[in-house]
Amino acid sequence: MKYEGKQKFKIEHYWHDDINCTVEIDFDHPTVMVEIKEMVEFWPWWESRLYRNQGDYVKTFLKQLGVAVAMRSSDNKFTQKMIKDFAQSEGWSALDGSVGIKLLGFNTIQVDDDDFQIKQL
Repeated sequence: MKYEGKQKFKIEHYWHDDINCTVEIDFDHPTVMVEIKEMVEFWPWWESRLYRNQGDYVKTFLKQLGVAVAMRSSDNKFTQKMIKDFAQSEGWSALDGSVGIKLLGFNTIQVDDDDFQIKQL
C-alpha cells in the first residue's frame, strides 16, 4: 500500500460485518509513523504480528486497533471519553488526531448472556 496524505481506513472483522471501526491517518504528520511503530512494538509478540502482515507497520497497527476498539466498546457507544481513554492507556497514543491518527467511529455488537448456549460435555 502507498501511505501518503490523509487516508481513511475501515477495519472490519473478517466474518462479522457488525464489528468495524473507521480511522483516519495523516501520513504527512511528522511523527505519525513513529507513533504507529511504537504502538505496534509495545505489545508482546509484535514481531509475529508484523511478520504476518509482511512487515507492514500500518496494517499491523490497524488490526491491533480493531481488536482494542472491539474489546473496549461492548456498550456500543462511541464517545470522546473512549478516545481519551486510549491516550491514557499504556501502549496507545492519542487517537484524537493530535499525532496524525484519528478514530472516527466504530460499530460493534453488544453481547449478553442470552447470546450463549451451554452444552454439558
